[in-house]
Amino acid sequence: MKWRALFMALMLNIAGPAVAERSAPSANLTEADAAAIRQMINDQINAFGRDDADGAFALASPDIQKKFGTAERYMEMVRSGYGPVYRPQRYEFRDLALTPWGIGQLMTVFGPDGQEVMAVYLMERQGDGTWRSDGCLLISPDDEENIPQA
Repeated sequence: MKWRALFMALMLNIAGPAVAERSAPSANLTEADAAAIRQMINDQINAFGRDDADGAFALASPDIQKKFGTAERYMEMVRSGYGPVYRPQRYEFRDLALTPWGIGQLMTVFGPDGQEVMAVYLMERQGDGTWRSDGCLLISPDDEENIPQA
């Protein structure tokens, strides 16, 4: 099932530019980085909850914004394919991980139906030092041990 998550990422084309073209993610993230990442994710999930397409879209990476073009198209993709993060009952942050696509914030998410999934929020540091979402993988708890690692 390891390849299911990888296949999903490739099919959604969320990897953006080739990993080699990005600055190498650092395992030396500071506590401030971790806090900023978690705050950005909280802000985006809160924007989803308010159906604030512009607010949620503003927190997506430039590559994601380019791919979807408009906040409305982005929000429709989230509504139709990412129910657990669009309307979570609750969620818990776990560790940050180095994935083949860069830094990933691991989360346990309980979707609107109460089903538990593992979410890997892929993160991208911007030139100004802020963090933006560069995609999200949803993985069943049974596949958790197969989260792609760099």
